[in-house]
Amino acid sequence: SSHLSMEEFVDVDVFRNGIASSSGGHSIQTDWTAISEIFVQDGLIVAQSEGHASYLPQRAFASKAAFDEAAATMRKLWRDAKRTERDHARINLD
Repeated sequence: SSHLSMEEFVDVDVFRNGIASSSGGHSIQTDWTAISEIFVQDGLIVAQSEGHASYLPQRAFASKAAFDEAAATMRKLWRDAKRTERDHARINLD
């Protein structure tokens, strides 16, 4: 089955160029430009891409402030990557 059990641990790492999720010997790396949205909902930071989502629960952070800071950092990295992608697309059109 491709679904995780509630007890399964998923390691999510945030990098300058994207997110890597790994669990049970499987790993998925998603570049920021492939992510369509990052939002906070029900105590989770959600990074949504086509056909996949990565979730970072508030309980994985030392405090609510650390959770909020992580969400803000991820949104900034994502927005910066999207802006760079748009700028490169414009340059290639000229």
